[in-house]
Amino acid sequence: MSVDLDTPAPVLESKPKPASAWRNWYLFEREIFSALHCLLMGPGRVGGVKLWPSKDTAETKAFADMAHNEKVGVRYLGAWPDGQSPP
Repeated sequence: MSVDLDTPAPVLESKPKPASAWRNWYLFEREIFSALHCLLMGPGRVGGVKLWPSKDTAETKAFADMAHNEKVGVRYLGAWPDGQSPP
């Protein structure tokens, strides 16, 4: 049996690894001091300080806090893989 060394090997497509760290993003209407994190945040788009292991976990936490956040002028924009931000 002979091997044809002139024929290139097939290119295998690899799927990108799914994101393993997710960050919630918020829109702050004004500057707000977070006593929990000891930070001034906003105004504008702000990424959450905590990373979550999945998009579902990140969104679940954000939805649990939504009633309080809306009272202080913070709107939830969604969960994005760490290193990315909403458009």
